[in-house]
Order: sequence, then structure tokens, then C-alpha cells
Amino acid sequence: MYMKRRIKVAEVVTRLEYGGVESVILNYINHMEEREEFEIHVITQDINNTGCINLFEESGCIVHIITHKRKNILKNHWPIISIIVAILISIVITVTR
Repeated sequence: MYMKRRIKVAEVVTRLEYGGVESVILNYINHMEEREEFEIHVITQDINNTGCINLFEESGCIVHIITHKRKNILKNHWPIISIIVAILISIVITVTR
């Protein structure tokens, strides 16, 4: 049987807390039509609320935590690029505050 490839989407978010940005993204993800056609990755820095990370994982997202850019700019940008390339991400969405 032929399995359709899922479209891989990366949401790059500065941090995951209980705020407006996170609420909008989760609401969007949880109400997507044909959600099973997408594999959603959330890339965030290492300043997060654990409960918020759990909400994204419970929604079927794969969460990647990277070094904060203030700690080491190369350890921030390079992992983002590496994740996008290694996983063959099709769509990248960035959210900044």
C-alpha cells in the first residue's frame, strides 16, 4: 500500500510559555483540517515552560530545544539549519516577539 508523504512544517518560536503566540499556534494546529497530512516540528530556545512544551507534544508536535542565542549564537543558528536540513522540512514559519 502506498503511504502519502507528510508535509513537514517547522515553527520556529523564541520560547514556549503560556502566551498569545503559543495559544494561536496551538489553536491553529489543533483545528487544522487533514492534520494527519502534516508533521509539525517546533524549534524553540532553552527558556521554556515545561507544561507548555507538553501541550505541544500532546498535540502531536515534535519539539526541538536549542541553545539560546544569548548564550552562543553559533549554537543557536546552526541547530536550526541542521534540523531543517536533516528532517527535510518543507515549510518554515518563524515567530518573534
